[in-house]
This record gives sequence, structure tokens and C-alpha cells, in this order.
Amino acid sequence: MADTRDTDYKGLGKPPQSFSCTLLSRGESLQQGSSHMKGQGMLMRMLVAMSCVYILCTAPNMALGLARFTVPEFRADGSFCNLFIATHLLSVVIIMFNSSINFFVYAAMSSRFRQELKALFSLTDAGMSLKTSISDTHIKH
Repeated sequence: MADTRDTDYKGLGKPPQSFSCTLLSRGESLQQGSSHMKGQGMLMRMLVAMSCVYILCTAPNMALGLARFTVPEFRADGSFCNLFIATHLLSVVIIMFNSSINFFVYAAMSSRFRQELKALFSLTDAGMSLKTSISDTHIKH
């Protein structure tokens, strides 16, 4: 019988030889679990809010598509051309609004997002500066 411990599993490398597990006391486990649940709850609320905003902003475009499908004259060169153009432009503006409001929903609902924004746009001695990963690297000529 061949030893399979050193076998390369379909190009994935050797399997792990062992794993470690950290045991927490009951108090640590409960405290960590409750903060994890709180974080999950905040994430769930943000996800629901983002989904609701998306649905509300794309619903007019879906209704417009349904109207184009069911009413043959509801197109740019049909008898309802003025109504079509007005509703089409309105639906495009609403979809653009959806794209721009995501930033504000993240900023309102995520303290981590706000923290990262503050770190990105922090004040320095030379005034306002944008910190980027490029400024942290030194390029030698």
C-alpha cells in the first residue's frame, strides 16, 4: 500500500499535516459571539437597505420594459414617442441615482467605511492630502 501523505492532489499541493484550534473560556466565547452577531445584524441591515434602494430604483425601468413588450406602439418612433422618451429618460436618471446613492448608504450605515474614509482623507501638516498606496512606496530612479 502506497503512502499518500506526500502525494500531490491534482496540482493542489500537499494536504495540511495538522490544524490548530484555540479554545476560549466561556466568557470570551460569549462576548466574541455577541459582537459577531451585532456585526452580522448591522451587515444584514445594510444589505437589506442596499437591496431596497436597488429595487426601488430599478422598478421604473422594469415597468418601462414591460410596457415596451406589451404595447407595440410604445417606442421611440411609435405613436407614444413623447411618453416613451420622457419615461426612458426618467428611468435612466433614477438608475444613475441608484449608483450615486450607494456611497451615502455605506457611509451612513457602516462605521468601518467611515473609519476608512477618515484614514484615506486625513489631515497632515501640509494640509489636506490624499493617502494612497503609491505614497507609501519609494520608487528609485
